[in-house]
Amino acid sequence: MIGRVISRIRGDGTGGALKFAGVEFSYWFAMSVGNYMTVFLQNLGFPASQVGIVNALNSAVGIFATPFWGMMGDKIRSVRKVFVITLACQMILFLLIPASAEINIFGFSLAMAWIPLVCFFRNPAMSLLDNWVVQSSYSEGFNYGTIRAFGSLSFAIIGIILSFVLPGVGVDCTFYLSPVLLLPVLLLSLTMRDREKTEKRKSLSFKEMQVGSLFKSYRYVTFLVFAFFLCMSTNSCYGFLSYLLEDVGASASQLGLLTGYRALLEVPGLMLMAVLSKSFSFRKMLIASGVFFAAEVICFGFAENLVQVILFSTFNGLGNGLFIASVLNYIYSVSPQHLKATAQTIYGAVSSLAGILGNIAGGILIDFIGIKGFYISAGMLILFAVSVFLVFNLLGDKLQGVQNGENE
Repeated sequence: MIGRVISRIRGDGTGGALKFAGVEFSYWFAMSVGNYMTVFLQNLGFPASQVGIVNALNSAVGIFATPFWGMMGDKIRSVRKVFVITLACQMILFLLIPASAEINIFGFSLAMAWIPLVCFFRNPAMSLLDNWVVQSSYSEGFNYGTIRAFGSLSFAIIGIILSFVLPGVGVDCTFYLSPVLLLPVLLLSLTMRDREKTEKRKSLSFKEMQVGSLFKSYRYVTFLVFAFFLCMSTNSCYGFLSYLLEDVGASASQLGLLTGYRALLEVPGLMLMAVLSKSFSFRKMLIASGVFFAAEVICFGFAENLVQVILFSTFNGLGNGLFIASVLNYIYSVSPQHLKATAQTIYGAVSSLAGILGNIAGGILIDFIGIKGFYISAGMLILFAVSVFLVFNLLGDKLQGVQNGENE
């Protein structure tokens, strides 16, 4: 597999598969280290409802920040440059999160506002990286799933390691280590050239971009509806995993073990994307991933110990591998050529909007019906989202037929 990736490297200075694999590996390695904000807030004594509010604020920021930075990438014809800007700002601000927690204003920790500020750059950076790699995979001829698998692999490795290290050193150190680990990503990104620059394409005005044309695509709009309900559930389920661990008698610091295991199981789905896409459409893969997600969180409602939680997470690992492998390609296939980054980041904004409702409702539900009741309810919502997406697509096939450019 590595030999095949290496064979994709180009001599034209546009990066090639190996450089993108390095970016993905390094980025998700660092993001795994910086994945403990909920645990951090728990340790500060925040109740579930307040943690839900912070997570909701993070999502609220994402509603505006993600499409804003995405449109900037399309406007200047360089997703890479915008990714570098957001990454650099994220690194600086992330370092100051522990310090912000020491400052109280009108009885509230400054961290409640500082963390959403970090997310103004952190959330879009994820979407921008995904879009950059997907666009480059089409223009340079490498398999996105194979490249993205390097990210899942590094996320899994460091997550499992941290589950054994953090109980002794605490989670505060992750806020200093994660920005340092992002340095290789920043340096690699700066050495790579833009496909858009290579093609000598001029910058667009906002009027020329015609963002409204995105919403004339039936497939894109119905996907956004599906994504809203799906993310409303999955975003909040992920945000409250540490509460589930404590409920079953495990330590919240073992979150890394759980997320690492899930990430490790993403790899098969990502590696097999090229094979699966020949037999199944991207939308069928999205539907299958939703069923896997629902199975996991419903089972969480009956988990009694850490071993069962990890076992049930197998569904998520397999489902997320399929989801990551198919969702970006699906969006790419149903969006106009000049709006690929905008389409991806609007999806990110919809995810953030769903996250607001999901996290607020999730925090309230946990306080009233408990963590397990919350997960069972979330699973039902995922099944509803899958059903809506399936019906919309069946209607689309019947009334409109398959649109040009879509993978069916």
